[in-house]
Amino acid sequence: MNTEFPKNLTIPEDLKVPAGNVFKFVLYGIGVMDYKYSESESAWGLCKSEFILANYPKDLYFNSSSIVAMASGAAADQFGNVLEGVTKSLIPGDNSLCDGKSIAIRYYPDSKSYHGGLGKSTVHQGSAFSDITYIHVFVDSEHPLPVDSLFDGYIYSTPVSNLSILFYKAA
Repeated sequence: MNTEFPKNLTIPEDLKVPAGNVFKFVLYGIGVMDYKYSESESAWGLCKSEFILANYPKDLYFNSSSIVAMASGAAADQFGNVLEGVTKSLIPGDNSLCDGKSIAIRYYPDSKSYHGGLGKSTVHQGSAFSDITYIHVFVDSEHPLPVDSLFDGYIYSTPVSNLSILFYKAA
């Protein structure tokens, strides 16, 4: 478990964890984010994501046995304004998992791609995730979305190689 807060990560004020909660650990991930085009909104909305997670970024590329968890997410509405997800341990014999539902989301202003969010966990079990109250999810760089007008419902998948998920517990 990596209990070192990520260096050079500044949490925006609108994504701060409520008082009474403290940082517990971080996982790093690579995966894919799917965006759905809304013709009526002329905009993209995040609709789904899948990530594999490790304790340290270097472990994602050189040692598959270092993969400790997976995270899956989906939009709870048609525009990606409410996101729900689950993080589940992949360690043999460990049934840890926790959910999260977004309470604040931030998109990059230019590309409108997902930058970060704060989620509240209501289901948490097992060892590592048993006391999780809040979750931060950050993508460390923009991933440009197509600017062309596309048909309604078009799904665009983009790889993400720099995800950080921070887990918090009650103080």
